[in-house]
Amino acid sequence: MHLGAARSPRPVRPRPRRLLPALVLALGLALAVPATGHAGVDPDPGPDPGPGPGAEPRTTVLSADAPARYAGSQVPVRLVLTDEAGAPVPGAVLRLERRRDGVWSEVPAGPTDETGTATAEVEAARAPKDNRVRASYDGDEAHAASGTGMVRLPLRRRNADVRLRGPSSVVDEQSVRLRLRVTTGAGEPVEGPVRLERRAGRRWVDQERLRLDERGRAATRVAPREDTRYRARVLQRPWLSSGTNRAPPRQPAAGHAGGAPGGGPGSAPVAARAAPGRGGGAAREGLTHPGRRLEADDRPQLARRLPRGP
Repeated sequence: MHLGAARSPRPVRPRPRRLLPALVLALGLALAVPATGHAGVDPDPGPDPGPGPGAEPRTTVLSADAPARYAGSQVPVRLVLTDEAGAPVPGAVLRLERRRDGVWSEVPAGPTDETGTATAEVEAARAPKDNRVRASYDGDEAHAASGTGMVRLPLRRRNADVRLRGPSSVVDEQSVRLRLRVTTGAGEPVEGPVRLERRAGRRWVDQERLRLDERGRAATRVAPREDTRYRARVLQRPWLSSGTNRAPPRQPAAGHAGGAPGGGPGSAPVAARAAPGRGGGAAREGLTHPGRRLEADDRPQLARRLPRGP
């Protein structure tokens, strides 16, 4: 061997490949792909189980409405409970309360039906402050609580039947008694303030403020010194019409003691003219004087007139 001769290179052996990670990755991908009978078709999820344990209850909406009714009649109050999607909530127990004289009291209301509706009845009052209700729902595991707040029940106004009665004539410097009665179209007495007015030129002015009792009656005395017409007027109330419609005055014929033709509601009796010399008589509901008569308007504002004698 020579000292300066080059050494022959060693043969290079190939390194073994690492197949284990690749096999593990392939196995993991195979396990991650679900087995399906048909590609691209989702399995049937089944019915909605609702919110699971710990899930938030669904928001609910509770509403209340009622039709307009007359005071003293029964009012059906309709309660409707739905979820946030508008679907009805059946079988829910609702609470309805009604305010009267400043005190809230519970009104029986059944559970909601398949449409989420429940109905209760309350009696309509004449005072608007007594016609307020509120409804609430306490909720359950699947539905959150909700309420309506205060709801006002609307009222329908009844017609007023105003009747003013008095003598057909009067002796000078004497007072006469006027009697007033006000009822509804259904015959119920109206209690409260009423105005007695007299004609002054082309307008009506206040003669006196009266108050109707529990029977709907009031009375006063007047002493006219000239031709005078009177009428009674009831102002509009939340449950009662003002009664401002009135028929034109009817001139009574001599010897006629009837009221408005037909004798319908609101008609006023008109006494006949008395014969000379019968002053101070009480026949036909009043004092009389020769040649003096009072006219009467009817329904629901009635007026009386004292024409001059001959």
